[in-house]
Amino acid sequence: MPEEKGRKAEARPGIVRELVSLWPSLPYLGYGVWLAWACLAYSGTLWLSDVETNGENLSQLYMVSTAAFGIVCLVVPFAVRRFTQMLERRSVVVGAGVCAALGCVLVVAVGPYYLGQFVEMRPLFWLGAALSGIGTGIVGLKCGVMYGALAPRRVLLYAATSQIVVAFIYFAVIGSPPWALAPGGPSVVGILSFTLLPVAAALLTVLPTSSFASSEAGMRPLTFGESKRALPGAFWRLVALSFLLPAVASMMRGVVVDAHALAVTLEGNNILMLLRVLMAAVFVVVAVRVDASHMNFGKLYSLIAICMVVTIACVPVFGAHSNEWSLLIYCASSVFEFVMWCLLAFVVFQKRISPVIVFGIGRGAFMLGSALGWSFGVYALPSISGGGGSSEFAFYMICAGVVLVLSFVLFSERDFERMFSPIGENELSFESLMDVDLRERTQREGGRGKFSRALEGIAEGHGLSAREAEVFRYLAMGRGSDYIADKLQVSWNTARTHTHNVYVKLGVHSRQELIDLVDEAVRK
Repeated sequence: MPEEKGRKAEARPGIVRELVSLWPSLPYLGYGVWLAWACLAYSGTLWLSDVETNGENLSQLYMVSTAAFGIVCLVVPFAVRRFTQMLERRSVVVGAGVCAALGCVLVVAVGPYYLGQFVEMRPLFWLGAALSGIGTGIVGLKCGVMYGALAPRRVLLYAATSQIVVAFIYFAVIGSPPWALAPGGPSVVGILSFTLLPVAAALLTVLPTSSFASSEAGMRPLTFGESKRALPGAFWRLVALSFLLPAVASMMRGVVVDAHALAVTLEGNNILMLLRVLMAAVFVVVAVRVDASHMNFGKLYSLIAICMVVTIACVPVFGAHSNEWSLLIYCASSVFEFVMWCLLAFVVFQKRISPVIVFGIGRGAFMLGSALGWSFGVYALPSISGGGGSSEFAFYMICAGVVLVLSFVLFSERDFERMFSPIGENELSFESLMDVDLRERTQREGGRGKFSRALEGIAEGHGLSAREAEVFRYLAMGRGSDYIADKLQVSWNTARTHTHNVYVKLGVHSRQELIDLVDEAVRK
């Protein structure tokens, strides 16, 4: 009997490893399961009862949970090494999922059809909300650590796929039978989803990836720095923006949710989820099909900012309590959240700075801004803009002006380029980052795949540095020094120096000899 149990114990890890080797993106879908929990929890679908007349309890759960999430993330960078070691332990991550689940149990238990019918238990509700935020905060950081080790195209693909997982889980749960333990209370499926989704997300993130799935998942061994000083100045401006933009969007959404019936909130969330699927489909196509030279996240960011400015400026026309108009603002914020997650992973991959620092600061600022903005929208905004007329118009014009200034002065499209400008010799430009790994696999044996493999083989065989390999690629594509200098964000003389070094290492004396060398490698 003991030997049989031992054999079964050995078989289980083998099955898990085989599953992940066949489905290498599976651990990264933990990000989608975590987001699905957040969407369902903050919609109230899973845990609210039929006696809820407005979004007061929903707002309180959102504010406390997201604030706890943000605080956890912002504390972690002050003890990088310790928290990095903790996140490597499966027991810690799964324990965080269980912590969030216990918090969800408390939230349900103090409902009006359970313990809440006997005594007011508001402090227990707040405790449960805080535990859910603390637990999912740790799970979210674990997701950040995993995504930070992925090649950028993989980040785009897996993050977009996770958005589709979010929509699938969301609609599956809200469309489930409304069986309830108590008539009028939350459904059994809702309670189980509310409590178990954080655990499921944690279990997915601790699946093995590094030893056998790294080559398929697009990972590469990285040595991460632990100094916050290594972060570029543009990153800190992006963090400030990631605090302020969600704060404005949550402020607008919070005042609507708190004032409307839950049925109105649910209808709005359903629309947001359909838009999330559309966004995910677009980014899947971008990840798989769009050439790196045509990807411009800076322009996408500018477009998001412009949409937010226009919608905020039009709030007085449609009304501060317009559910449809607030959805437009929150939709733009959701796209910004997706882009922000990807950008944080890109920073980790390029700069080789600890994901605990990058995601802790970046995601923490986003969540804390969301919590404070929602709080302002619920408790302060009605008294500020409640008078209507010129005062309301002036307030929203000021908000639109602030967003405009922040978006194009605090962090502009040019700052985006500066943030990803290569600094060290081993850093790649943004365009080269997007060419890592995925492009060749999707094109199988296509011409571009052979060309890229030929370039990599030559670069490795002649000992080119990462920067020289970039220059070599541009030279092989027929680009000149002006183009190379612009793409690498270096001076013309530096580009010429790199070109000279490439020629020396390859043993060629002209552009034609270099192209002949590449053509021969492609034919082989």
